[in-house]
Amino acid sequence: MPPLLVSLGYAVLVVAGYLGFVRLVTALRSRPRAIVPGPPTPELRDEPPAVVNLLVNRLQPTHGASATLVDLAARRALELFAAGDTVRVRIRGPRPDGLAPHERRVYERVARVAGDQSVPVELLLERHASGGRRWLGWLAREARFEARRLGLVSRSERFMPIAAVVAGALLALAVVPLMPAGSWLPAWACLAAFAWLPLFLLETVVVDERDRITAQGRAVAAHWLGVAAWLRAHESLRDLPPEAVAVWDRYLAYGVALGVFRHAADVLDFETVGRDDELWSDVTGTGRLVRVRYRRPSRLLEPLGRVDARARLIWSALSLPVWSLVAVLALRVDALAPRTVVLALAGFQVLRHLFRIARSAYELLRPVRLTGTVLDVTLNSQVPVDSMGVADLPASYSFVVDDGTADRLTPWLVHRALAGGRDRRGPSGAAGDFQGQLAAVRHLDYAPGDRVHLVGQRFSRYVRELRHAKSSPAGPGPSRRR
Repeated sequence: MPPLLVSLGYAVLVVAGYLGFVRLVTALRSRPRAIVPGPPTPELRDEPPAVVNLLVNRLQPTHGASATLVDLAARRALELFAAGDTVRVRIRGPRPDGLAPHERRVYERVARVAGDQSVPVELLLERHASGGRRWLGWLAREARFEARRLGLVSRSERFMPIAAVVAGALLALAVVPLMPAGSWLPAWACLAAFAWLPLFLLETVVVDERDRITAQGRAVAAHWLGVAAWLRAHESLRDLPPEAVAVWDRYLAYGVALGVFRHAADVLDFETVGRDDELWSDVTGTGRLVRVRYRRPSRLLEPLGRVDARARLIWSALSLPVWSLVAVLALRVDALAPRTVVLALAGFQVLRHLFRIARSAYELLRPVRLTGTVLDVTLNSQVPVDSMGVADLPASYSFVVDDGTADRLTPWLVHRALAGGRDRRGPSGAAGDFQGQLAAVRHLDYAPGDRVHLVGQRFSRYVRELRHAKSSPAGPGPSRRR
């Protein structure tokens, strides 16, 4: 077998073994201890339902979003009521002060669709939420941060840099088959000095952060399990509908969080996020319904989502010769089965990268130039901030822009710098300046109803240029479907 294939195979085994070791050790260190339920009690505590849902389900969220929706209704921020065979929801007024980040996320999802009117709960589930399929993960992350702030959860300390250094030294041994006998040691030493860094970065991306429930958290979870036992003892309460929150107040919210009131949780199912959206647009002078389709990346071909055309062109240009070389080396393998598998994989990758190079070049040479009205702006991606009291920072936004030529639209991806976010830097150490920097990063220069001119990529939908355009005489204005 060619030495290059031996080296590649060895490198893959080392990386896979390292990631498997890290996942195993992290899971063992953060495994939850058994929690003994407390005595049945009707006494409620102050922890938010989403946090309670995490504590009693070993930090795995189940109905945290639905429980938060019911809790906001119990606290009179929203209203849930029955209208015929449907459950409808509406906001009662301006957003209340003092909401936790995960509560604000639920409130804003309702406000985004309902506006100042009532809508069926089913409509909320069918419509796109800010962040799309990541919406629920962001909410769970914010609930974990709230649990950390309350002292109920703590992060597992890592010793993984040491493991990365050891694995890097082992990975550098992949150079041995490629070097003449007796001259591999200098090359190994050079590679071993740097090989740990990509391994450590890869581990931070692939391996999830694991939290542990603290002693205080276990005591709180035991109390809530006692509340769950008390609620289960009243069988007549199990089939309460969501609108019963007007009578049962926060008991219904905590019953959903604890998995007792399954009927209410099933009716709401607020953990579901739709792929489509519907907007009303007056761009053409008369109101018309515009349907928006938010793309979902292929987990196999685009595991990290859509990529800018220039980055994709560079990556494919670098990958093409590598896969071509793999195909050439595979022809030298005598065994038929391995040769066929490697040739098929290499051939597929060669064709794939040729297609990506051609498409990326076309996108860059023939960009889309569009002038239209912004119908909607939602958050597309965030930069995680692992600090209590500081919400995650926006990385990019989804802009729905209508020029009046189509009734089906696909959002454009706009980096926060183009959207108005500014990475302002000032003297360090001042709390006020730090808050000013955060506000500058989150700043948006555009809002629904603005006329804009953009230059973007046709397929990846990345916007390269964005600026305000002169308003049309008709004065178009978008609105949500009611």
